[in-house]
Amino acid sequence: MKRLIIFAILFLSLSKGFSQYFHQFSFIDQRLITHKADQANMDEMGKHLVNLLKIAKKDPVSQDPVKYSYAQLQEAINEISEKDILLFYFAGEGSGKKNDRAPERQVISFSDKSVSHKEIIDLVKKKKPKVAIILMEGSDKQVLINEEGFRRDHAGAVSRESALALFNYNKEPEDVRIIVYMNATKPPNPARKNRRTGSYFLSSFKNNLYDQLGESNPDWNKIIRQVEVQVTEFTKNVQTPYGEVFPVR
Repeated sequence: MKRLIIFAILFLSLSKGFSQYFHQFSFIDQRLITHKADQANMDEMGKHLVNLLKIAKKDPVSQDPVKYSYAQLQEAINEISEKDILLFYFAGEGSGKKNDRAPERQVISFSDKSVSHKEIIDLVKKKKPKVAIILMEGSDKQVLINEEGFRRDHAGAVSRESALALFNYNKEPEDVRIIVYMNATKPPNPARKNRRTGSYFLSSFKNNLYDQLGESNPDWNKIIRQVEVQVTEFTKNVQTPYGEVFPVR
């Protein structure tokens, strides 16, 4: 009987170790008029990805960064395990060195301190997730534009096969891991938003993610490039997002 109990405990601990989870972090300043639309876009993306990947979902972390500390963020990120999936979005106060795209030169602010994008990336890297999507919209200017022309609902079909390919489920070796990083705007340029659809940057990322989830050979770099082009063109070069894919080793 004693051996059976020991075996059961060992089995449960190993099973827990092999579990894979989807984590969603939304840090959206509640003073932004568009905060509800931005949260809705995050929740929509999270719901679709969980359903397509058939992955367990941890309770989402949805907080106002003005009232949320960096120490709390460190604790939340510590819940991520190897091969988990992370969807991270920050929309609030931030700054950066003009015309310098280096993540260590771009900064976002929580209630207790300001940290660089690189610090967030490095925190996540240490947990070795399978795929981490890190979307930063830290700016000292958030401009509300009441234009509906940017709205573009995805009309194509998404597929589980495309989702598995995009999130590296069909690649060898099995431990392929990446961080998809995007910054919504190059300082000191403002972030443009729409009262109904929210952040142009987040909406563009969502639409292009869905586009690739319908392709036979989905590619994160195509999503990044399309977001860069769409937002830059729509804002007439006022907002110029950029991003890249980092390997996690």
